[in-house]
Amino acid sequence: MSPLVALGLVAWLQPEPLTAKVLVLESAMPAAVNVTLLAVQFGAEPDQVSGVTLVSTLVSLVSVTFWVWFLL
Repeated sequence: MSPLVALGLVAWLQPEPLTAKVLVLESAMPAAVNVTLLAVQFGAEPDQVSGVTLVSTLVSLVSVTFWVWFLL
């Protein structure tokens, strides 16, 4: 969903073409591992956060590949 939102923002803001592509591709990246580290530090369900990080990383293998192809 994030890349679709980014496409909408890019259409609205109309940055330079390369900047637009970078913004859309960056929005397709998986959840950061830093979120897992913060969850462990503050005891905010680190197992669930780690699971989301794992799933988003696995899904990104396909989704980031698609978005690179689409943006070229």
